[in-house]
Amino acid sequence: MKALIEVLDGQVQHCPINQKFDISSTDFYIVLNHNCALELCDSKGIKQLIDPPCLVAIGADFKGQIAINSFVENANISGFRLAACFIEKLNQQLNFRELCDGVFSGNVVVSFTLRPGIVDIYSALKAMVKKGCGNRSNDELLDINSMLLYLLMHFEQSASQAETRSYSSLSSRIRALISKDLTKPWTLKEIAKLVYMSESTVKRKLNKEGTTFTDVLQAARLDTAQKMVCNSDASVSAIAELCGFKHASYFGACFRKEYGATPLAYRKQAQLRAS
Repeated sequence: MKALIEVLDGQVQHCPINQKFDISSTDFYIVLNHNCALELCDSKGIKQLIDPPCLVAIGADFKGQIAINSFVENANISGFRLAACFIEKLNQQLNFRELCDGVFSGNVVVSFTLRPGIVDIYSALKAMVKKGCGNRSNDELLDINSMLLYLLMHFEQSASQAETRSYSSLSSRIRALISKDLTKPWTLKEIAKLVYMSESTVKRKLNKEGTTFTDVLQAARLDTAQKMVCNSDASVSAIAELCGFKHASYFGACFRKEYGATPLAYRKQAQLRAS
C-alpha cells in the first residue's frame, strides 16, 4: 500500500484510488483535490466529508485517518507535507506555529473557492518544499513562509465568507444537494455520482446512520414544505409541486404523517400560535 505522501506527490495520478491513510505524526499537509471524495476521521471518531474541488490544510496536531476515493476516475489529487523538522525550522526563525494558530480554528480547514494565483502559489511552494529542509538560507525560508502565509490567509478569508462546507453525516450532505432543486426527480444513482461514491456505498453509509435515500429525499422536501405552509399563502397543490411532489393528495398524506395535521390545519395552528 502506498503512503499518503506518495499519493500526494502525484505517483498515482493516472489511476483510480480507494485507500485510507493514517495521519498520526506532527507533519503538516496541504492538499489540492480536483476529483476525489475525501473523508477525514479524527481520533474521536468525528468525520468530515469534503467535496471536490477544494484546497485542504491538515494541521500538525491532527490525529486520525484520511480516506481518498476517486471511484472509476483517475485520481487528480496532489499535495505536499511539511515534516516536523521543517516546521521546527520555520517556527524557530519565523514563528510558523503562531501564524497557523491565527488561522486554524481546528485541525483541518477547507476552501472551496480558489482565488486567482492560488494554484500557482501552491505549485511553487510544493516544488520548494520537496527539496527538503536542510541547508536553507534565511531568504529561502522567508520565501516559503511568505507563500505559506498567503495560502493560510486564503483559508482564513474563505472561512470568514462561510465558504467552507463540511458535513457531519452523509445524510446531511445529500439533503443539502437535494434542497438545491426539490423539483428534480432525484435518483440514488445521480446522488451517488454527486457524492463520489458507489450506490452500494451510499446505501451502506445511510443505513449505518439509520436512514435511507428515500427517507432523506422525503425529509428534504417536507422540511421546505413545512416552512412554506407556515410562511406563505400558497395553495397546497402549489406547495406540493414546488417541493417535488407529483400529487397534492400524496403530499397531504406525507405531511400529515410527519407533522400530525394536514397542511391547511397546520397553517391555522401556526397562525394561532403567532397571534
